[in-house]
Amino acid sequence: MMTTTEDIKINKNIPFNLLESYKKKVVPADEALKAIKSNDNVLVQCGCAVPLRLIDALVARKEELTNVTMMHVLTVGDLPYLKPGMENHLKRRSTTEKNGTT
Repeated sequence: MMTTTEDIKINKNIPFNLLESYKKKVVPADEALKAIKSNDNVLVQCGCAVPLRLIDALVARKEELTNVTMMHVLTVGDLPYLKPGMENHLKRRSTTEKNGTT
């Protein structure tokens, strides 16, 4: 059975205007990243879809974080969590390398 426009208007659990629902969930990067704590694992989107703004915001919190593992396959772009001095805060784990870490 297909859902009709009328069904959506009647059923309060299905948002009729998905764009408005989405806009209510959008928050600044620094606020979204408050959910990440020390010892967490973070999966980074691969290829050209690397969320650089989110990574920059996470790197800005480095003094609050220890032992966060950034997991990825292949990334494109500048990755500030690979720079010297980040080892105790944000470390990487790659599935494309022999031992998986550097």
